[in-house]
Amino acid sequence: MKIRTLLDKLAREEIQIPELQRKYVWKRKQIRNLLDSIYKDYPTGSILLWETDVDAELRDVAVTLQEQERSSRHFLLLDGQQRLTSLLTAIRGAPIRIKKGGKIKEEFVELLFNIDHPESVKKFSGDITDDDDDELEEDVEEDTEQSFFQLKRKKFLNKPNWISITELFKDQSKIIKNLPQDSKYGERLNRITKLSKLESTYDYPVVVLPKELTYEEVTDVFVRVNSSGAKLSSSDLALAQITSRWKGSLKIFEEFGNSCYEKNYDLSVNQLIKMLVSISTGQNKFKIINTIPTDDLKSSWEVTKTAVNFTINFLKGNGQIESMKVIPTYFLLIPIVYIAKKENYELSRKQSNLLVKWFFASAMWGRYSRGAVETILDDDLSTIKNNNDHIEKMIDSVTKVRGGNLNVTPADLEGKNVKSPFFMLSYVLARQNHAKDWRTGNKVSLQSAGTEFKNEYDHVFPQAKLKPYLLKQYNDESKVNSLINDIGNMAFLEKVSNIKKSDKTPDQYFSGIPEEDLIAQNITTNPSLWTLDRYEDFLKDRRQRIADAINNLMNSLG
Repeated sequence: MKIRTLLDKLAREEIQIPELQRKYVWKRKQIRNLLDSIYKDYPTGSILLWETDVDAELRDVAVTLQEQERSSRHFLLLDGQQRLTSLLTAIRGAPIRIKKGGKIKEEFVELLFNIDHPESVKKFSGDITDDDDDELEEDVEEDTEQSFFQLKRKKFLNKPNWISITELFKDQSKIIKNLPQDSKYGERLNRITKLSKLESTYDYPVVVLPKELTYEEVTDVFVRVNSSGAKLSSSDLALAQITSRWKGSLKIFEEFGNSCYEKNYDLSVNQLIKMLVSISTGQNKFKIINTIPTDDLKSSWEVTKTAVNFTINFLKGNGQIESMKVIPTYFLLIPIVYIAKKENYELSRKQSNLLVKWFFASAMWGRYSRGAVETILDDDLSTIKNNNDHIEKMIDSVTKVRGGNLNVTPADLEGKNVKSPFFMLSYVLARQNHAKDWRTGNKVSLQSAGTEFKNEYDHVFPQAKLKPYLLKQYNDESKVNSLINDIGNMAFLEKVSNIKKSDKTPDQYFSGIPEEDLIAQNITTNPSLWTLDRYEDFLKDRRQRIADAINNLMNSLG
């Protein structure tokens, strides 16, 4: 089928997306690379459809479509969702609907075409495979005049050789009218004409499965196709298998995910499926999901919801972890979810303290951040399942890897930034110390699900003053950036305070801040360390204070 035929069928819902499909996940650069391959007449895979009269649960197309007369004939799209959705937005200018947190936002993806592109083909350095990121990200690849396509950017807007693809498909004559009448006119016209005809010239091989197949058989085909190509994650395939047997389950999972988001714990459907599997089987492997009867899955889901709610409340109340945004990996939640079920949602004070200690230790020392994560998680789930003193044994496992010592030293914090798990502990310490914003007097807090965590912290010594000062000393931008963004130079402030603080140095603005508010964030009250020339001494002092505070906290937990 031609691209135009496929897009028309998708737009009038003759082709529909079953709920066994995952959501739309492609990045902007993948859309660009797809157009590049099609323009060069490279193969970009095939389309797999199932013609059916089955009343299946569906996903919405991830683009905003214009109202059209709907077809009475139906095909379910089993392979090709990412490509066809991308072509709808790139060629027809339909905005993509992206779920960010608990809200759906429309984003336009605007591509530009280089009408003076070289005849020779530059070696391809990217890929157009699926990605698990939750939102479209900006491309960071270096821009070059050797490219055929680029994402719309300011640097290209005033260059006559870069034209908008969306505008071209809307009004080709306007683009042609603005072409300069020079020696390259004919070549440029041919390229524009070629691009504008892609919808009607490029063929996609289409495989159509017959009506006679059952939904379960089609799901089996879907899983086999995507397993062999390694296009989908194991949780995507598990979700497909669950939704094929449990109709309407996707909406159930999404609704619970939304309720978690409202509590500041943004858990994806795939992450919830991981927890469901762990609750159902006592392990985290997806390969046995088909052996679990549907009724057992449904009852396990009710247990999972209760256990997840318990875990969120536990981390908020006992760990001062107010938001999922500060947690290094969702894997840290899974053992707590499993423990909640095993202990029937009742923990003694000792168990609660030890579980918080395990959580902090596992976060700080990367329990699920490197190596065979799935195997480590299975070991922890097995420990919980088979031992009464499971929390103590889990702490022992972390301690053993650390050589018998969980203590943090200032050296452990050196060079660490806001992406480090230690920053989560810095946030916890501020919360436990009832730290306040230095200007508003509000307690350090992520008060709503929509709060961006990056708006709640800032540099103590401002970058604008610090960078030029340090560059004179080191003439090494990488080292300077590392020093500027060191965990010791980060404090928790609301955005309004960041703006008011501006580029003042601590010796200019600390004097108006109560000492207890500085101490609450483990910042020295010694004015001699508040100046640019003592910046690195300030860092050493702050790292020592943070390390001591973390160790005191861990020791207090037993």
